[in-house]
Amino acid sequence: MGKLLLGICLLLSVITDATAQDDLLLQRFGYFSYTIPFEGDSLTYYMGGGTRDRDPEKLVLFLQGSMPKPLLVVENDGSVVANIPISPMDYAAEYYFCVVPKPGIPPVVKREELDELGMYLDQGTGEMIAAYQERNYLDYYVRSREAVLQDITRKIRLEQVVIVGGSEGARLGAKLALVSDLVTHLVYFSSDPFGRYLEKILDVKFRSLKGETSEEAAREKIEAVMEEWKTMNQEPESTSEKGGDTNRAWVSFSEPAFYDLLALEIPVLVAYGTADKKVFNMELLQLEAIRQRKSNLHFRAYFNHDHYLRKCKFDENAQLTDVEFVFDTIYAEWLAWVNSH
Repeated sequence: MGKLLLGICLLLSVITDATAQDDLLLQRFGYFSYTIPFEGDSLTYYMGGGTRDRDPEKLVLFLQGSMPKPLLVVENDGSVVANIPISPMDYAAEYYFCVVPKPGIPPVVKREELDELGMYLDQGTGEMIAAYQERNYLDYYVRSREAVLQDITRKIRLEQVVIVGGSEGARLGAKLALVSDLVTHLVYFSSDPFGRYLEKILDVKFRSLKGETSEEAAREKIEAVMEEWKTMNQEPESTSEKGGDTNRAWVSFSEPAFYDLLALEIPVLVAYGTADKKVFNMELLQLEAIRQRKSNLHFRAYFNHDHYLRKCKFDENAQLTDVEFVFDTIYAEWLAWVNSH
């Protein structure tokens, strides 16, 4: 019995030490951890900002895109890479910056623990983490991020709460901004307003138009996608999938943001890259916003930028030759827009 207790104590000591090391590493990047009770469990978020001389009255809540990825990755050479394209130390005098890790995913992970897509999977089975699968759907993210905002605004007086969401995070941002009376501004970027599943159909149609596949093959593929969608919607809340996104994730994130965005009254900036192959309907959203006289919706297209808003260079055959990280410049533009609206 004594040996068992000693073993448990040693294990807890190792876990505690690893958590402390992760927290120290996150603090180097400007993140400090906060944990709140949530739905019978706990929820940890990370926030930075402020200086010795100034406490900001503005907050940016950044909402990540899809897949179970950590906040920080420790490379094999010991260097550390952030998966978030913005640092809490940027604009620290003016803004707090907050991010919430994906459920069940450690905030700091070694490169060797990730798959080729940068996803953190069960280290024993190679399957998706169960805690992630059970919580990876739109309404859970809305409830949990609203709980984080409630906690922050109880502690800090804020004049602005800015949601910045990209790809899957943009879909979440549109819904969160609609249901929360705390949000004052929304930056919605790199997400088609008609949902994730439509991307599959549009991809097939555009490949057919470019002559990469026959019309007959394209039609068969689209019909197969429709059948897949029908089957998925027979069990829309299923989280049994272990090798990829669950029915619940697909169905919830395929709910169009189009209607939520048009229903918002707060200032909204819709941003996208013209070279993003996953976004096709921003102009349709803009047309409808104009028809409805929604002057609170603003649009910014970035010429030859991709899904991650990297600046792309193409050769004479339209083949990609180079990409340039310019997110810091774009983010500065967004904050200038926030300050003028």
